[in-house]
Amino acid sequence: MDPRTLFAVVRRRPGLYMLDSSFDEAVAFVQGVDAGNAGCLLHGFKEWLLVTFDGSASLSWVALVLRAAFPETPAAWERSKLTAEQQKIGFDFLFLLLDDFFVLRSQSDGLRAIFERYTAWVRQQA
Repeated sequence: MDPRTLFAVVRRRPGLYMLDSSFDEAVAFVQGVDAGNAGCLLHGFKEWLLVTFDGSASLSWVALVLRAAFPETPAAWERSKLTAEQQKIGFDFLFLLLDDFFVLRSQSDGLRAIFERYTAWVRQQA
């Protein structure tokens, strides 16, 4: 099953793949799927997030997703401080972002385009 389809199924029926519909469980699941794909599944994801949401390059993709999900709530940027409702919102938002990312990456030269935009973004930061 391709990752886009897998993540769509997981989002619709999380109980088949994890204990709950929390952001933390989703992150663990996604990281596990990425590890099972030699760490290549998420190649370009952090760079895409940085450009899309003008994030901080020092953050992990997990922190970038939280900042994008809760731009007005800095306390939610720390996973340990997420409320149950924020966990659910983060869960849904992560899978929405992954779907958008995989749509772009599946296009002809999609990954190259992601890294070209990222390179231009890095140059603007200097």
